[in-house]
Amino acid sequence: MKWLVSALIVVNVLVWAYFKTQPSGNELPGVAEQSISPERIKLYTAEEAAKLPKKAAVEAESTTNACYEWAGFTANTVATARAALLKLSISPQEREDKVSDTIRYWVYIPPMKSLQAAQAKIQELQSLGITESAVMQDPLWRNAISLGVFTDEQLANRLLNDLRNRGVRSATKGMRHAEKGLTTLLLGPLSTEVVTEVEKLKPEFAGTEFKQVNCQ
Repeated sequence: MKWLVSALIVVNVLVWAYFKTQPSGNELPGVAEQSISPERIKLYTAEEAAKLPKKAAVEAESTTNACYEWAGFTANTVATARAALLKLSISPQEREDKVSDTIRYWVYIPPMKSLQAAQAKIQELQSLGITESAVMQDPLWRNAISLGVFTDEQLANRLLNDLRNRGVRSATKGMRHAEKGLTTLLLGPLSTEVVTEVEKLKPEFAGTEFKQVNCQ
């Protein structure tokens, strides 16, 4: 009998030791190791919350689209411009301007003796910080240098004064008038990224004007 009592005592001790070493049913593994730091929690008032940066709003503003007019195309140049825009996935609308609407104030340097002389002049202009320039290839204005075309004469005068202040004395102002009218391309809405690509095309179409307008 003594050995039976001893065996029961040993069994009870082992059972007690087993349950003592097991986690309680209400305790999940790892919970005790996790803690919340109250000092890291910041409560914002309504006014403070309104002042927090709104990332989505900033991104939306940076991608705001706008509409543009590209005016001053002749019958010979409008097809080339349209093809260049289609490569940028832009399908422009066309507007035929009446003769009374085709007057443009043109700032330019009169025709040079040769194409090489005109190109050398453009390099000189670039060294002065003047990047908007193009060599004309029209028969009547071959090797002239176009510096800007405007519908507003005041803008043309402003450019002319700026050029003279930079030392460009050969620049002058005149009016361009097409008897058969010109074509304006209506573009938009365009993102800022697409506008940048369109502006890269401008030097290929001297005598045209690219400007932002209200979307219709």
